[in-house]
Amino acid sequence: MQKKANQSRSNLFLMEMILCLLFFSLTCSVCVRLLLAAHQDRHQARSMNHAQELLTDAGEILEGWQGGSKEFAAALKSLGFSPVRTPAQEHDSDADMVRLFSIQDASCKGYITLYFDRRWNVCEDADEAVYLAQFILGHTDFEKGVLLELYKTDPDGFWQDEPFYEKAIRFPLTEI
Repeated sequence: MQKKANQSRSNLFLMEMILCLLFFSLTCSVCVRLLLAAHQDRHQARSMNHAQELLTDAGEILEGWQGGSKEFAAALKSLGFSPVRTPAQEHDSDADMVRLFSIQDASCKGYITLYFDRRWNVCEDADEAVYLAQFILGHTDFEKGVLLELYKTDPDGFWQDEPFYEKAIRFPLTEI
């Protein structure tokens, strides 16, 4: 009889331990998911922060820009970036100008590309890059502008089709 009572106590103890382990594992899985979500949010916030910095730099350059892509690239270089000029035939410049100015009569002045690694350091080679910043330069008769598009590679190393950040800046042309 005493043996049976000891066995039932040990069975209860084992059941209690199993329930504790189950509760502990569920709690751990929730915590891991929360930590992963926080990690992804931190990386997204960091990317958006760098996008805002690039946009601020582009705006400051654009304010004094006289309309040539070489001058814009030189100003980017003076800020510590090493721009790569991309040929206009890779892009639909008419569509880009409509996205920038919302009108058809705009002149495309060139495309400038910057490549960044995963820590947002400028890199020269597109194969090493994780982020790509595309500056699309243009002007109309009344204003000048730049369209900034930021792209990211997917886990397989291919560039995403749609930018994760896109913003246009425009300034009125002033008489000198």
